[in-house]
Amino acid sequence: MQQHILQEIQRWFGTYVDGFRGPDGKLAPLLQLKLEHSRRVAEDARDVAGDLGWSAPEVNTAEAIGILHDVGRFTQYVEFKTLSDRRSINHATRSRDVVERENVLVGIDASVVQKIRDAILHHNQIEIPVGVAQDSLPLVRLIRDADKLDIFRVFHDIVSNDRLDEHPELLFGVPLEGPANPELVQMILSQRNVPFSMIKSLTDFKLIQLSWVYDIHYPPAFERIHQRNVIGKLENLLPPSPEARSVAALARAHVALHRRKPA
Repeated sequence: MQQHILQEIQRWFGTYVDGFRGPDGKLAPLLQLKLEHSRRVAEDARDVAGDLGWSAPEVNTAEAIGILHDVGRFTQYVEFKTLSDRRSINHATRSRDVVERENVLVGIDASVVQKIRDAILHHNQIEIPVGVAQDSLPLVRLIRDADKLDIFRVFHDIVSNDRLDEHPELLFGVPLEGPANPELVQMILSQRNVPFSMIKSLTDFKLIQLSWVYDIHYPPAFERIHQRNVIGKLENLLPPSPEARSVAALARAHVALHRRKPA
């Protein structure tokens, strides 16, 4: 993707989001959160791609996917008054549909368009489905990494600053109190993907965040997890239990193992 096309996508995104502002010029708080999230994911996607040595057009494509990956959130919220996919629609599918309906990718080579569509469509699944085209996988993996990098930041900010009452939907309606789900803990310690349906408490939600390191793909993303002290910050939010310490220690070791490119 050439730079001028990326700039057009950036302009389109700004105009599109402005259409959801109220008479006061403001977005609903959850939509403002998603706007800021999309911008940061785009920045991380661009930086990780650059660190990987990708070409300038490939880096531009990575940034564009970061901008577009959650664009379906806006109509999702307007139509359903929720950002819960379980209570409405798959926001990744909606994001792809918005991009196609709005002709956002006009002028881009068809092979690149398909990679962008695949990356948007698969960014939120518990794991990358079997059968995704091989040439789409680098971008699918990249957006999943960049998305998680910012969700770590958002989640820690909201929980550590007692702002859950401002964004209760981010916890999918699970109770704030309660112990860790033992089955969930065992799945994490086995480095298995844990579905959100197993979350029974805020503690479970914190533990699942730690499990996400097993679905990170690129060394520069692991390096950012290390530099941002993601594991330490999440561990500090957990109750001081042996289970929590074990989950955090295993996650920290995994990050340390993968944060550097092989010599």
